[in-house]
Amino acid sequence: MISRRTSIFLALLSYLLVLNVVNASSTNPIVSTVCDVLCVVLTALDTIGGTLVIIMFLYGGLTYVYSADNPGGRKKGRDICVHSLIGGILIVLAGHALGWVGLSSNCICDT
Repeated sequence: MISRRTSIFLALLSYLLVLNVVNASSTNPIVSTVCDVLCVVLTALDTIGGTLVIIMFLYGGLTYVYSADNPGGRKKGRDICVHSLIGGILIVLAGHALGWVGLSSNCICDT
C-alpha cells in the first residue's frame, strides 16, 4: 500500500510534469539557420533543465525530511537542494548568455 506522503509526492510530481507547455512547430526535423538552432537550444534548456531542477529540489527536500535521525542523510538532502539551486542558476545564466550571443532583434524565438 502506498503511503499518504508518497501519493502526495507523486501527485505533485505528475502535476509539475503535466504543466510543461508543448509548442508544435514544423514537421521538418532539420533546423537550417543558426537562429533556429539557438531557439531550439533555449527552449530545451528552459523546459528540461527547469523540470530537472524542481524534481531534484523536491527529492533533496524529501531526503532531508525522511532522514530526521541520520545526520549523514540530512547533509545529503541539504547538498542535493543546494546543488539543484546552483544548477538552476547556471541554467538561467546559460540561457541569458545564449540570448546575448545569438539572439538579436532580427532573431526572435516563436515560443
